[in-house]
Amino acid sequence: MRTDWRTTIGPQFSLLLDLCQLANNTIHDAVHRFLLQSFVASTVLSEDNLNTQLNATFNQLFLSTTVNFGFLADIVQLLMQVDQPFMGSVQFSFTSFVASLSADITTNGMLIDLATPISFLLNGPTDINTTKINCICATNSQCEDPVAIYFNDYTNDADHSEPEITHVIPGSVAGCSPIDSLQLSTLECFYSDSDCFSVVMSIIQQTYINAAPDPMWFDARPLIYDPTSSRFRPNTSVKMIINDIMIERWNPSTSYEHFYGLCAPNYCTYSQKGQRKTILEVAVVLASLVGGLIVSLRVITPQLVKFFIGLLGIINKRRQQQGQQRGTC
Repeated sequence: MRTDWRTTIGPQFSLLLDLCQLANNTIHDAVHRFLLQSFVASTVLSEDNLNTQLNATFNQLFLSTTVNFGFLADIVQLLMQVDQPFMGSVQFSFTSFVASLSADITTNGMLIDLATPISFLLNGPTDINTTKINCICATNSQCEDPVAIYFNDYTNDADHSEPEITHVIPGSVAGCSPIDSLQLSTLECFYSDSDCFSVVMSIIQQTYINAAPDPMWFDARPLIYDPTSSRFRPNTSVKMIINDIMIERWNPSTSYEHFYGLCAPNYCTYSQKGQRKTILEVAVVLASLVGGLIVSLRVITPQLVKFFIGLLGIINKRRQQQGQQRGTC
């Protein structure tokens, strides 16, 4: 069975839409739970300390939300990989389906059931140039092959030859399951500067016109890559985009003024506990003071006595001179 791009692109975009909605709901729920939490601080923090603590909290929120969403996608992929023999029928042509799991029930004519052989059809993506399966998904979950558009893929006329490849779609990959095919593919053909965008849009338009007598066609706008605003290059796999929960960047917003307005105290009090001294310590302090005073007086007293004696001598000398001057007159 050849995988035609026109039969896979619709379901893949539907799956991508579901994953996008799941990512949006996951982010909304994570942010809602985060806003219900309280930020507790024993003191009013400075602006730098507040930003440091909030940035660490935001980074933890971003990382946990991204990892949890990645777990959801990995679980879905794991379940489909484990249950692939039971994933329904496989389309070998436009109208022919073969069950992946089949049972051959027989009887011996006496309504007694005999052993029932059960067979599994091990699938894998086929090569675009042949009908051969190059890789079996049961033994290798990373099987992949390019996807092409064939000229006469939608005909049941047995006289037609094998379908001819008209276009190989760059970035489109056929994997073991629809989610594998989506995650292994890229969106590079849907960017405005790609060489295959016009080809892809022309093929989609022709498909819609041929499928319905009065089709409702819309002019799809291409994706525009701006390296200044997008960190995902056009050739980035969808898996990498899903692993980053389809977010270009988180934009947290903080307000120190709002925080200070809510947490600023109306008044401040503080207490200081002094160390109590014992009687012995008080006696030692008093003795030290008395001893220091005695030593100081011993040093200062002789100098004071000398000063006062000299001062009295000067006064007496002046009195004697004044008395002599009066006697002479």
